[in-house]
Formats: sequence, structure tokens, C-alpha cells
Amino acid sequence: MHLQEAVKYAQNHQNKVKIWSDSQSSMEALLNQKSNSPIARYIQDSLYNTHNIRLGWSRAHAGHLGNEKADELAKEAITSTEAAVPTVPLPRSSAKQDLKQRALAKWQRHWDYGINGRSTY
Repeated sequence: MHLQEAVKYAQNHQNKVKIWSDSQSSMEALLNQKSNSPIARYIQDSLYNTHNIRLGWSRAHAGHLGNEKADELAKEAITSTEAAVPTVPLPRSSAKQDLKQRALAKWQRHWDYGINGRSTY
């Protein structure tokens, strides 16, 4: 998610921007052209359409000043009471499961308290 926010920021600026990440799995997801992740697809599309953004990978905890500062700020944001809670899109499978549970609960209430169809119950 941090990459998505950095890309959004870079899209609004004309300067050339290089975004560094220590997340190897994020970089691998961005290299996967068949990724199902909406965030990865958004970043891929943004990189394709915006020519002032470049991505780079740096080893975590290797003593890079920028990376250490980013880790410090991330930890600070986690412990801050003023931090905004980001919204994460609900996976389709979770939405389907939630809808199914709600439909079954509604049907059960209709069955338990309805006046039709109870003669065989």
C-alpha cells in the first residue's frame, strides 16, 4: 500500500521520481503481468502511463539512510493515535461469503417467523 500512495504522489508532480522499496514481494507482484491484485494493477498501469516514475528495490535493514528513516516513520505512524486508518478493498471472496451469510440469515428469519411454508415444519 505504501507503493500505491507514493505512486499517487508522484503522479501529481512533474519532477522525475524514484521510489525505493525494501519489499521484495511487492516488487515481484509488480513484475507479474497476470497479477490479480488491484493495487499491483493500479501501480503497473500508473508506471506504464506516467513516465516520470521509476521503482527501485533496496535490501531491508542494510543501513540505507532513507530506508531507515522510512521504517522509523512507519513505526511512528503505527503507534500514533492521530494516524488515519487506511481502507483496504474487501476481496471478492469475502464479499461473496458475507452476502451468502446475510441471505441465509434472512431466509432463516423468514422461515422461523413467516406465516407461509410452515405447515411441514
